[in-house]
Amino acid sequence: MVHRVFCMFRLEFNAAKSVYPLMIFEVVLAGVLGMVRRPEVAALPFLVLATFFGGTIFSIHERSHSDKLFGVLPVRRSEVVIGRYMYGLGMGLFNLALAAVAIVILWHTTASDMTAFRFLAALSGGWLFYCLAVSISYPIYFRLDFSRAYIFTMLPFMVLVVATVFVVFKGHLSTLVDAANYLSAHAAIMGWLALATGLVLLLISGVIATQLYRTKELN
Repeated sequence: MVHRVFCMFRLEFNAAKSVYPLMIFEVVLAGVLGMVRRPEVAALPFLVLATFFGGTIFSIHERSHSDKLFGVLPVRRSEVVIGRYMYGLGMGLFNLALAAVAIVILWHTTASDMTAFRFLAALSGGWLFYCLAVSISYPIYFRLDFSRAYIFTMLPFMVLVVATVFVVFKGHLSTLVDAANYLSAHAAIMGWLALATGLVLLLISGVIATQLYRTKELN
């Protein structure tokens, strides 16, 4: 089973190769936002656009009719789901690492008064957003066609992104920071808690997606 799951992950990784050059855009956007506003804002493009990159794999498989192939390959549907979620997890962790590096670089090049709390808060918030987006959208994508499901899965998160950008650019971020005094004093706990919460969301979502995919007809 482990070998088959790894093969499915490798299949997902190779299928999405056309998406990877687009990551240059998020690097540029993160750099601009980080320099114009604050270094921690650079995390926003990485984790938000990662939801798009992670979901695009469903569109790629839909165009290539890969579901029909999965129906005849010696692979269980649960293994298809696990491989897809491993790809989504890898995409999230990779973009999280890019966001961390970008913030550190901007932190030093702009001589910002960055704090450990702001650094971890930006990464934690972005990670939770990504995991929440994946945990909601992936089961829907497994059950419905990508073209039908996309707008329903992405619209709530686009509203959340707009609200987040409004808060950051209007300077209300300090209000949220002041309301999190405990987390400010325990920044490391906040980071580990966010990481664990995101993984739990993905695990629960994976179980749901497996059940939905098992009942789907692969036409």
